[in-house]
Amino acid sequence: AAFAAGTSHAPGTARYARPAGPGTGSCAPYADAAAAQQAFLAAGGPQQDALGLDADGDGFVCGFDPAPYRS
Repeated sequence: AAFAAGTSHAPGTARYARPAGPGTGSCAPYADAAAAQQAFLAAGGPQQDALGLDADGDGFVCGFDPAPYRS
């Protein structure tokens, strides 16, 4: 929640460098987008994408919507 609240860019807007091509990870193991986002952040995201979930480099994964966390 803190990461999402501290951002203002729209999902899909690249902010972090990523290798070209699709991500190598899958959202399937996670219960929902929030769980995937938490795992991504715990693994060093958004600066790193160790899980391969943030191919576009926006810092949001698996359809995570930061809007509810912004006020």
